[in-house]
Amino acid sequence: MTRIPRHTAWLAVLGLLGCAGMRAEDVIPPDVQLVNIVPKNATLFEQELRIDLRIINPNDFDLPLDGMTFDLRVNGDRVARGTSSDSVTIPRLGDDVMEVTTRTSSLAIVRQMINPPHGGVYEYEIKGSVFLKGFGRRKVDFQRKGELPSLGPPAGQPTI
Repeated sequence: MTRIPRHTAWLAVLGLLGCAGMRAEDVIPPDVQLVNIVPKNATLFEQELRIDLRIINPNDFDLPLDGMTFDLRVNGDRVARGTSSDSVTIPRLGDDVMEVTTRTSSLAIVRQMINPPHGGVYEYEIKGSVFLKGFGRRKVDFQRKGELPSLGPPAGQPTI
């Protein structure tokens, strides 16, 4: 049987107590960015999408995620609502991409296509929560607004 030196055991105990004392309020919310939307299966009423989200950890410690929920709006209309029960650890001051499969109304997608925004800019907002492992309060909220790349040629440009 291997014996652990006493000072090593105390350091381990102090480390565990430090983590146990950290609460979700001590966490800077992650920056969640929309990276990609990939259409998958579609029916007349429902569209399955794979949504890729880049999760950036601004904290000086690893961020152990144990799932997330989010709403994705494009030009003010909710396009998708997603959940994931995946567990991933985002490294300190690092990032990772999480793929989430979600379903949405085919009507929501068609509405975006037949009513393009003026100027061709699609604005999005993603808002939700990540769930943390090992923190007193388990949920940290996030919100991000941005623009999607143009889906067609610039105004006044001929199509090829």
